[in-house]
Amino acid sequence: MVNKSMNTNSSFRLKKELTVPHRQQRYIWPAATFVRLMNRYRSDIRFSYAGIEVNGRSVLDLLSLEPNEGSRVQVYVEGPDAAEAMREIDQFTAQLGNKDKKMNNEKEFERRPDGLGANTTIEAEIQKKKSRILIVDDNRRFAETERLVLQRTGKYVVCVENDARRALETARSFNPDLILVDLLMPGIDGTDVAGQIDADWALHGVPIVFLTALITAEEASDGRRIYGHRIFAKPRKSLELVRVIEENLPRCA
Repeated sequence: MVNKSMNTNSSFRLKKELTVPHRQQRYIWPAATFVRLMNRYRSDIRFSYAGIEVNGRSVLDLLSLEPNEGSRVQVYVEGPDAAEAMREIDQFTAQLGNKDKKMNNEKEFERRPDGLGANTTIEAEIQKKKSRILIVDDNRRFAETERLVLQRTGKYVVCVENDARRALETARSFNPDLILVDLLMPGIDGTDVAGQIDADWALHGVPIVFLTALITAEEASDGRRIYGHRIFAKPRKSLELVRVIEENLPRCA
């Protein structure tokens, strides 16, 4: 049910409650995709859950809510195009529900061990003393640079996946010791990738580290987390990347 009122500036204020669907357990939706969609509107957008109200245009604010499946989230939209923005929100959430049903009924993706399409098999790359690092990032240039930096240390076996939709299947095939995930990717967010991996019985417990350009290294130094996973600014130096990995690798790896 939507409540609508008119303020003195002739702008609409709409309120609606959404039920959190089953999306990889506690994840409400791809926040970055939602924010990009809402940037076309001028109205103010707020989300409220469990007494906490956040800015609906901030990816990190939306991710901080962490609502439980089946719980109710309040959405407030106020501004000259509030009605159009609310209709867009309705369509977006409906599409997510349809996507979840489709994903549950789809057959498994054909396995591809190397996200760059290499013909070499994973077994040929295995070296027992090296930690296995999976990089999930749609930026091919950045991901390839990361791969080369890590492999040149001689300490890691690295696999790259540029298509976030294939990240779960690649992780199952590669069996990583740690996963680096870009927070903002088209089609599916890094949080959705993490949710799929956390929900997989074979991969649950594998450390996941979010990398993003949304925050600075100083902001990340406070140990902040999203859904229990560490988040870091995208490293600008090779030593920074190696430090992030070494700090988050399981000790038994």
